[in-house]
Amino acid sequence: MRWRRYLKFICATGIFISGCNSGGLTPDQKAQANKQWNDARANVLAGLASDQYKDGSLDKCQTTLEQALRLEPENANLHLLAAKLAIEQSNLEAAQQHLSEARTLDPKNAEADYLLGVVYQRWEQLEHARAAYADAVAKNPTELSYLLANAETLVALGKPSEALKLLQSKALVFEHSGVIRDEIGQLLIQQNRYEEGIAELREASILSSDDATIREHLAFALFANKQFSESAECFERLMTEPGYEKRADVFAAMGECQSRDHQYSQARKNYELATQINPSCYGYWLGLAKTNAQEKDLAGAEIAVRRALSLEPDSSEARCLLGFVKLKQNQLPESLAAFHEAAELNPQDSFCVCLEGYLCARMGRIADARSFYSSALRLDPHNEFASRLLSSIAPLN
Repeated sequence: MRWRRYLKFICATGIFISGCNSGGLTPDQKAQANKQWNDARANVLAGLASDQYKDGSLDKCQTTLEQALRLEPENANLHLLAAKLAIEQSNLEAAQQHLSEARTLDPKNAEADYLLGVVYQRWEQLEHARAAYADAVAKNPTELSYLLANAETLVALGKPSEALKLLQSKALVFEHSGVIRDEIGQLLIQQNRYEEGIAELREASILSSDDATIREHLAFALFANKQFSESAECFERLMTEPGYEKRADVFAAMGECQSRDHQYSQARKNYELATQINPSCYGYWLGLAKTNAQEKDLAGAEIAVRRALSLEPDSSEARCLLGFVKLKQNQLPESLAAFHEAAELNPQDSFCVCLEGYLCARMGRIADARSFYSSALRLDPHNEFASRLLSSIAPLN
């Protein structure tokens, strides 16, 4: 393609040269011929600069663009390409200048408004960015990227409801686009409108069946809505996709789905993979501890829960789980200590207080047990577990 442009350039310049040498031209004709010559050179240079930009040869592109703009400074497309190059090079001031010139030369060009929005967004001037994106949408309402940029900026401004209304109002225009359905679905999920959001994400995954990211959004939406079996099916497919073999969050979510379905052995394997990929995540170790406990691997459960506690020492849930592990190991004083620490970390948790009472009863400290059960009932008068345990020791008084 590039050599064809050069051939046309040579042919065109040859005509202009022969015309200039023919003699008898008026000054206006000479000026016109010179302009045609410069325009032809600028067009060839513009094509070369565009190829260099696409190839990533940014320095060469910069040099070529400077030559083209000297020949044709009022070419809006050249200023647009110069702005793109400046954005790529993080020279936002230069990009803004080129875009200002492009908008003056071609007021109907929507891309200039869009790129200006990008510049403002890089500067974190979100209101200006949103206005620029809105102008781009008004000038070219069929370009989805402009609409999505406008909506995403509204979200960044803390206006997700406005973003949702905007996208829903344009959904029919882009009825065959999975991307807009995906954006709508995610916004609905963020507002805890799970059924509506999941419906949109299902539609998005059908329209864009090869888009793993959309299927990921659907999988996590189903997970958040506690639809664990269907969520597991989505995660299982995702785990075969390139790039997902190192996604600890996906393996952990799959493990949780399997755990909820009482598939503890498979769940443990996925939690183990998650902790190997990201050993610094408290939640992955806690999930592994729970599945180890379900598999009666108490030593493995203790190791995992202590790793969790090393990451979040103030976790009442992890302390409580450690108490259960120690209870299963029949280490009652250690279990009582763990439950007591859990109750102190979460003073409103009547369940941990009940467990303290249960351990005291097991150790023959009936008065202490009664005190703990009574404390639990003060925290939660409707706690049937505490009422039942208190009744069980009443005859022993």
